[in-house]
Amino acid sequence: MATPALAETDPASHQVPAAEIDVRLEGIRKTYGDVVAVDRVDLEIPAGEFFTLLGPSGSGKTTTLRLIAGFERPDEGRIELGGADVTNRAPYERDVNTVFQDYALFPHMTVAENVAYGLRVKRVPRAERRRRVEEILKVVRLPEVGDRDRPKLVFFFDEAHLLFTDAPKALLDKIEQVIRLVRSKGVGVFFVTQNPLDVPDIVLGQLGNRVQHALRAFTPRDQKAVKAVASTMRANPALDTEKAITELGVGEALISFLDEKGRPGIVERAFILPPASRIGSITADERKAVTAQSPVKGVYDAPVDRESAYEKLAGRASASAGTAAPAGASGGLMDSLKGSLGGLMTGSGRKDSLVEAMAKSAVRTMGSTVGREIVRGVLGSLLGGRRR
Repeated sequence: MATPALAETDPASHQVPAAEIDVRLEGIRKTYGDVVAVDRVDLEIPAGEFFTLLGPSGSGKTTTLRLIAGFERPDEGRIELGGADVTNRAPYERDVNTVFQDYALFPHMTVAENVAYGLRVKRVPRAERRRRVEEILKVVRLPEVGDRDRPKLVFFFDEAHLLFTDAPKALLDKIEQVIRLVRSKGVGVFFVTQNPLDVPDIVLGQLGNRVQHALRAFTPRDQKAVKAVASTMRANPALDTEKAITELGVGEALISFLDEKGRPGIVERAFILPPASRIGSITADERKAVTAQSPVKGVYDAPVDRESAYEKLAGRASASAGTAAPAGASGGLMDSLKGSLGGLMTGSGRKDSLVEAMAKSAVRTMGSTVGREIVRGVLGSLLGGRRR
């Protein structure tokens, strides 16, 4: 246990005035039946000090923090916060905030609202809350943008059951965390699936806006899905949600959206506006009208024919060939013959001409014959053989 290590802290060795002590524990003891979780801990944390409790699992760290926050009552000892005895006070009466070990945010609140919750409980004025929250979020690079008319970025996950089927818990936790963080950052996330049971509860609980098309209750699983969907939408006294889900026709849906204060609206039955489209090409006048209203009007009006990579490489090859020809020229009779014979001598560049092939073959034959005669003559002189 880490409790003895906590108890070794000697308050007298710090010599900190009592008025500067933010947290003081005196002889704190907490047991659960026969298990001693915290054993007579004495601890002082000066104002402004960053203090860490370090120890193995089961050593009493979490219990000590819960005692300070008021979620547990000590069997013995005294707890002071800011010089005031809070041993028997409720958690909401203590000037202390707690970040739980488990990732626990209020799902119906944005990031800013979760950060500001403690300030709101302490009745800090709204303007001051906003200023302090913005300051904190800028430090961790999570600026608050609130609800935008148009999100900066939207993710659509079609066939969402493929994402969540057999997904490990670590992935589900990460998806839940990302959804919670981006809700007030101008980013939209949509999961598209035929059955809401395809989306895990921990993720489904983070989705504020819902559009639910018809469900057919042919099997027990379908009936369960209908009841689940109906129970998760805000009830409308004028609408039987469970019955309406099975009666929806083509182009109909049950909708529930968040209002300006982030509260889910009551479920309504609505028609989905179809896309404004038609089969066939538009007229020239219609094309002009659409172009005139386009937000990119003037950007793509003038055609631009940029020089392609192929054209650049071809130009470089031509330039290299033009500069290499004078350097290799030797003048005289051969140039005249080459110029007069033209393609017969030089070919097309990809395949040798008839004259070139005959010439090369003759040269190779002559070279082989002369080479053999020279070797024979040299070896004959050295070895004393007869001369030919």
